[in-house]
Amino acid sequence: MVSIIVPALNESATIDKTLANLQNQQGDHEVIVVDGGSIDDTLQIAASFPGVRCISSPKGRATQMNMGSEYANGDILLFLHADCLLPNDAIVSIEKILKDPSVGSGSFYIRFDSRHWLLNIYSSVSRINHPVFTYGDQGIFVVKELFRAIGGFEPMAMMEDVEIQDRLRKHKSFIKISKPIETSHRRFTSHGIFKQQIKNMVLIGLYRLGVSADVLKRYYPDPGTAKK
Repeated sequence: MVSIIVPALNESATIDKTLANLQNQQGDHEVIVVDGGSIDDTLQIAASFPGVRCISSPKGRATQMNMGSEYANGDILLFLHADCLLPNDAIVSIEKILKDPSVGSGSFYIRFDSRHWLLNIYSSVSRINHPVFTYGDQGIFVVKELFRAIGGFEPMAMMEDVEIQDRLRKHKSFIKISKPIETSHRRFTSHGIFKQQIKNMVLIGLYRLGVSADVLKRYYPDPGTAKK
């Protein structure tokens, strides 16, 4: 079974669409929403969906995802952002990929709910199976046994998706499924698509150079709490 873990914080504008998408998924799965202290209706909306388990956690995506993994019954974990929609056969595709014992983790690639040409380019490069082009919004999945063996996500302010890949890829193969997760364009369009992409690249570069995730987080607020 695949346990789908959705970390959420003030996601009332998007989480209903995400959970409705998960209700239509084929294959054996469960959904766990881990709320980081939302002050909107996120938790109430999530709780209204049959079968969805809701857990409260201290704020922090890494912390929330680690907590969700502790409640997971599945032998595969899929970490999904609260504004992302899976392809209809996502669960079946993941199970097929992980039947190969040499594979321990993977992701999909990303497609935006806007067809702006710059976002199309971003989507195209996200097909490349490399840490530089693979992030948490692409739906990282992992065998639970491996996830626990490496100690889960580091409790970082951000870049936890980048950091865990470095460790996952050293243990077993990381496979990128050639199917898209659809995600919101909200951060890009609210801040400017080109400006946001440059900002992302700079932040990732600084992280790779050793700048603390706590410092970088000051320049990358959560979507649900960012100023408009």
